[in-house]
Amino acid sequence: MSTSTSTHAQAFARLQQERHAAISHEDHNLSPRALTTHRLGLLQKANDNLAALIPAVPGISGPTQAEILDSLHPSTADEIAVSRDMRERIQADLDRGRRLEQILASADQRTIVSLLHWLPTMPGVTDSPHRDEIMAEIQALAFGRLAEIGHEPAVARLQAEQENALPAAVARVFNEALAGTVTTGAWTDLHLAGPEVYREIQAAEVPGLTEEVRRFGILAARQVEPDQFATR
Repeated sequence: MSTSTSTHAQAFARLQQERHAAISHEDHNLSPRALTTHRLGLLQKANDNLAALIPAVPGISGPTQAEILDSLHPSTADEIAVSRDMRERIQADLDRGRRLEQILASADQRTIVSLLHWLPTMPGVTDSPHRDEIMAEIQALAFGRLAEIGHEPAVARLQAEQENALPAAVARVFNEALAGTVTTGAWTDLHLAGPEVYREIQAAEVPGLTEEVRRFGILAARQVEPDQFATR
């Protein structure tokens, strides 16, 4: 287990422990309302402790994936002619039953450029209710293929994004935990970025605690002023 992995898992485990201790805290010297207020203070402290450990995600300089793909758009007469010729080859592949994903898996840069140029008006894409999702998926595959065949801007961007993937995924899980519930999308991002970190943080999660904290917040709202129990 790496030091950073231990730190992330320990921070999440500490949140679970402190949240459980906060909502179950007892003090017979306090009135019910005072006890609720005290529990809320402990809960806020638990949240603050985790917030202080959310990893920083460095910004990535240089063009974005979208900007890199846009820069490949054919602009000269020769480039447009080549793109049109490659489109005919792509159409022939589609007619033979190949899917866009299969075409991209072995595509050269000319094929990628032509496919992306055609994609927004391609039958089955332009008239699909899922047009945006299809385009995003194909563009992501195209960008990955560009990096795979050595397109330098794509290689540099993908490397930078991969280096940021784990801290970004951990930060998303932590932020969503503080907001209430960690979504499936956040867990998926973490699993893809760092399977070991994902397993350790998931193992630290206390089953049912998120729902207990949610119910406590609802009950607390009936006993104290809203500004006294606002949590991160």
